[in-house]
Amino acid sequence: MKRLLLAAALSVFSLTALAATEFQTGLQALRSRDYVNALTALTASAEAGNARAAQLIADMYASGRGVVANPGMALQWRLRAAELGDPGAQFTVGVQYLQGSGVPRDANQAAYWLEQAAQQDHPNAALELGLMQLSGAPATGLAWIRQAADQGLFEAQQVLAGIYRNGQAGVPKDADAASRWEALARQNAQTGREINQAVMQQQDAIAIARDAYRYAPRYAYPWAYPTWGFGWGRYSGWNYGVGVGGVWW
Repeated sequence: MKRLLLAAALSVFSLTALAATEFQTGLQALRSRDYVNALTALTASAEAGNARAAQLIADMYASGRGVVANPGMALQWRLRAAELGDPGAQFTVGVQYLQGSGVPRDANQAAYWLEQAAQQDHPNAALELGLMQLSGAPATGLAWIRQAADQGLFEAQQVLAGIYRNGQAGVPKDADAASRWEALARQNAQTGREINQAVMQQQDAIAIARDAYRYAPRYAYPWAYPTWGFGWGRYSGWNYGVGVGGVWW
């Protein structure tokens, strides 16, 4: 029995190591626009259990980046990433089922995937889940919206302000609370706009550097790879990579 357990543990460790190694190989190939090797390495990583690799493959097929655009394949890999526990993929799949985008509308599937993401503190998922449940289960819906608002999602804060202003979901009217949430929403919306502007400026700088590198390869631009920024907006996700050749999700 001990030998079997040890063998199983070693097998899991080997798969994890393989997934990590292949992911880095695939990511570097993707940054270099070597899409054939990127897809090969990322597929190996995803099949070994790496959710981020599956998410990147989904993005490649969704955008036609290095492959022929294929919404069906994108969904297949997005579902794989969601099943492996990636909250961004879970949110996207949930929204697809909610809107009937590429799949039949299915409220149960939408709620399931949105809840999986919300339980991992994905604020956009918490907001969508809360809005879905607000009429049928107002207390639960309000709790999810409040979670998203507490995480700083300004659209959730706007919704919460409206609930207090109008006295909805079993909450009595409270003008002071409505004003507080409205003020916070305005502040966070402005912050989001400023961050997005900075991100776009950085993207321009990185793109210029990458073009310079392409045409003058004797110079190195090690800083021309992405940092991380924050997205804002209802369906844009929360965290997203910035920069040419970045990790997008």
